[in-house]
Amino acid sequence: MYSRFEKCRSAGARSPDCRPAVSYAEGLLSRGFADAQRLLSRWWLFAIGFAITLTVGEHAAFAEAAPPDAPADANLPPSAAAVVVTPPKLLSKSAIAYPVGAHGSAEVELELLVDQRGVVTEVAIVRGEPPFGDAAKLAAADWRFEPALRNGQPVNARIRFAVTFTEPVAPSSNEGPAPTDDAEAPAPASATPPAASPPTAAPVSITVLGRRPEPAPSFSGAEVRQLPGAFGDPFRAIEAMPGVIPVASGAPYFYVRGAPPGNIGYYFDGVRVPVLFHAALGPAVISPWFIDEVKLFPGGYPARFGRFAGGIVTADAAEPKNQLRGVASLRVFDAGGMVEVPFDNGRGNVMAGGRYSYSAAALSLLSPDIDIGYWDYQVRASYDVTPDDRVGVLAIGAYDYTSRERDGKVAPLYDVSFHRLDLRYDHRFSATRRLRLAATAGIDRTLAADLTQGAEEPSLDVVARPYGARLEYFDRAAENVELRAGADVISEKSEILTGLVQTGGNLPFFPPEDLLTFGARADVVWGLTPFVTVIPGVRFDLYRTRSFAQIPGATVPAVEPRLSARFRVNDRVELFHDFGLAHQMPSYIVSISGFQPSLENGLQQSVQMSSGVSTDWPGGINATFTLFQNVLFNGTDRLAIANLRVADEALPADARSLGRTVGAELLVKRDLTRRLGGFLAYTLSRSTRSLGRSEGPSAIDRTHVLNFALGYDLGRNWRLGTRLVFYSGLPAKVAYVAAAQSPPRVRPFYRIDWRLEKRWPFGERRYLSLIFEFLNTTLSREVLRASCSALYCAEDVFGPVSVPSIGIEAAL
Repeated sequence: MYSRFEKCRSAGARSPDCRPAVSYAEGLLSRGFADAQRLLSRWWLFAIGFAITLTVGEHAAFAEAAPPDAPADANLPPSAAAVVVTPPKLLSKSAIAYPVGAHGSAEVELELLVDQRGVVTEVAIVRGEPPFGDAAKLAAADWRFEPALRNGQPVNARIRFAVTFTEPVAPSSNEGPAPTDDAEAPAPASATPPAASPPTAAPVSITVLGRRPEPAPSFSGAEVRQLPGAFGDPFRAIEAMPGVIPVASGAPYFYVRGAPPGNIGYYFDGVRVPVLFHAALGPAVISPWFIDEVKLFPGGYPARFGRFAGGIVTADAAEPKNQLRGVASLRVFDAGGMVEVPFDNGRGNVMAGGRYSYSAAALSLLSPDIDIGYWDYQVRASYDVTPDDRVGVLAIGAYDYTSRERDGKVAPLYDVSFHRLDLRYDHRFSATRRLRLAATAGIDRTLAADLTQGAEEPSLDVVARPYGARLEYFDRAAENVELRAGADVISEKSEILTGLVQTGGNLPFFPPEDLLTFGARADVVWGLTPFVTVIPGVRFDLYRTRSFAQIPGATVPAVEPRLSARFRVNDRVELFHDFGLAHQMPSYIVSISGFQPSLENGLQQSVQMSSGVSTDWPGGINATFTLFQNVLFNGTDRLAIANLRVADEALPADARSLGRTVGAELLVKRDLTRRLGGFLAYTLSRSTRSLGRSEGPSAIDRTHVLNFALGYDLGRNWRLGTRLVFYSGLPAKVAYVAAAQSPPRVRPFYRIDWRLEKRWPFGERRYLSLIFEFLNTTLSREVLRASCSALYCAEDVFGPVSVPSIGIEAAL
């Protein structure tokens, strides 16, 4: 890329464009922060006014609604309240956990606001003491209903439920199958799910058993649909979570608390996903209709996750509705859909979906020599063989292709595909003990050309075939103790189909190795009191590689203790602490399927610590503040240490660094599906790297990262949302190692995204939506790299990356 750096080097320091580094950096920062300050001041004025206006409008609308005990639609006049309505009908069957450490029986009365989509948007405790009231309120937020109907049209409704907690009793032999940990299962027979009743009827009583969810920053699938800039993709919502720094604006690759994308693990329904996003700023490889909720564990995560030295991103599979239904989507760059078919009176269920991109047709109009395409698929099926046994299968796969025509020949630049087949068997011993056995097989292929050499044939072509099996076990050993355990083994064999690229030290491609990994883990959720819960745990992993060419094989063990604690001060305030040790094989900046750096120099290791407080505020607002520190030993993140080398000095092929990231995170959130919803996510952090005697900020260190979003229901099924993204500048590369400890920084970056949706409902759960989205409406350009000498600085500016989209979505 031709930059001012090249211009200055050829023209000399006398050029007026070549200023001393210090004065240039000072001017750059001063202008950048001044621009950012002006932008933020105007945005906050707009946001404050917008929030006040919409809040007043929301309260006014609800003031006109019917009394709380009668179904009411905020968009209809009071005169329509006399029309006979059909009350909401419960669809989900999730059980409520009997609080760990609690004793005896208790009754809790809840008031729910069920919106026109059947989503619970408000939960209030009318009557009930902690910890039972908290458990009921937490579970009720995940219930799903068929919405109340007025003259056949969905309306908002307020209803009340009575939840009766009874201490667990001796298990029976016919309570139905239940998987472990992340798996889904039919509700136990001892837990009769609640059913909505008319407000005039007596509250419904239920008896419940289950497990408590683990706290983690998350967005539900319904919320992600309303997040501007995410294009309805649950995994793209990761960018908006605290502690997350994208490599570049709009790019689907992230640093999490200083850990690079290659150190982040991605899972869907318990299966690791090797490639999370399609190429060329494409969507995730898992369709949003298969995802219920995306959670981010930035550190100190549960013992069931391992082999990654950074964070964990996991997506919970959406619960089948057990009814014939389908969803279709048509956008500027792709089309997709999903269909669900129950059979055998609900004992079996099949969901199938996928996406296909026709980007090549659109791109050919702008650049005829470039061809880009992708597709993906997901199939999930299950069948209850007996009341205690369930068999299931999950199949997922994706393909990406990019080529360029040169001199009449087509050069494949990027060709990546993967497929996974997961067979699982779930058995329930009792309401408190369950087991899952699963086997996974797959195939990955990575093919690419050396773009720097102008190659017309692929210079990297590797095929990997992973096979694995796992066991998961859950047991509520006592009323205040839950045991979670498991073991797994994975064998991955790789094959080179073409020669390797010699990159001169820029990116050391090592030959692939046959890798065998064995792991075992266990943790205990121990309720010391109704207000104190501790979760001690441990993992053990064994890595073994086969010798290849001149690289010897190795066998390396890893022991990882984990400890979490939760202290509930009252029904609104909770303190939490997390600690964990994690190990990982050497990795690249971005995971490359079937291609693994050598284990010769040992594993990467990280120590992850965090403490924080979570509070519930009136109006359905939750605020979480967290302090954290992550330390990475023997790291292989070459991008982060690029600034520690001077001039054109190449990094050693086996460079290992010490990394440290400290910071604070703030998340203030009100469900985006509410009439007025939004969130504020802010991260203040400092990420450093040490390489030999050199030390300084990581090349991707951004001191401030801010995401601020608002969404509002305009009425008549119109919904508007907007989002501000702000990053402070990256550190520049300097000419002297001594200056690397405090280098100048480039100017900050900001962008504003918008989303507008119009929906036309047609009876129960059927609708047609027209969606307008725009990523980076400000057309902001981002500085991704800068180099400074004693006389001048030069920037590499990227963008603007601006993506408009028009889409149609239909549900039948």
